[in-house]
Amino acid sequence: MLEYDVPGYKKLRVIVGTDAACEADDPFAIAHALMCRKFDVRAIFAEQFGGRKRPKRAMMRS
Repeated sequence: MLEYDVPGYKKLRVIVGTDAACEADDPFAIAHALMCRKFDVRAIFAEQFGGRKRPKRAMMRS
């Protein structure tokens, strides 16, 4: 693993919005954002997926 430090003034504040229960790429995007030293993750929001049939259930799964 490459060890490096990112000065605080160069870090990017990030909010991640994803439908994590829908596809395989979303959990990887969350993990990448949390492990990236350049990102200062401020929040992770669950997004709705799967249409309008059961939006509350989709949000809970996400």
